[in-house]
Amino acid sequence: MSVDKNETDEMGDLNSLDIISEATIRPMVKNDLMQVLEIETNSFPTPWSLALFQREMELDFSYIFVLDLDGEIIGYMNYWLSVGEVHIMSIAVKESYRRVGIGSYILQHSLDEAMLNGGIYAYLEVRVRNSAGLALYRQNGFELVGIRRGYYTDTKEDALIMAKELVPVCQ
Repeated sequence: MSVDKNETDEMGDLNSLDIISEATIRPMVKNDLMQVLEIETNSFPTPWSLALFQREMELDFSYIFVLDLDGEIIGYMNYWLSVGEVHIMSIAVKESYRRVGIGSYILQHSLDEAMLNGGIYAYLEVRVRNSAGLALYRQNGFELVGIRRGYYTDTKEDALIMAKELVPVCQ
């Protein structure tokens, strides 16, 4: 099910609950690589390469989840999990599905999975000028804990370090 901006105008606003109820979140497999790479390329000024994603799939501590809507990958998240620490490496949503809660859904599902596997704290770096990313993380309970000066090599832009304690919903 592919939705472009023109279709959303005719259909009304995209409803994340409808999308989520029809979609499946699952671990990424090799057949997903090209769609994930396309989302990555359209989302970041310096996208990861195919080789980097392939490497991530081979690492024991690396987890990548995709949101699959009838064979169309509409978002993904990659994180590392080591000794209770979850380091979010990358998260992105296909452009035509942004700003309807899909990113929050993928983020929360991935953090829930990380907790089941021993995750206690989650960390990430985000570009200072990435207002959409900052809003997503703040909305999901992340707080600013530091700055990495000149972190992004392509622009020498600073990265904000954000963190969140992972607390099971039942507590």
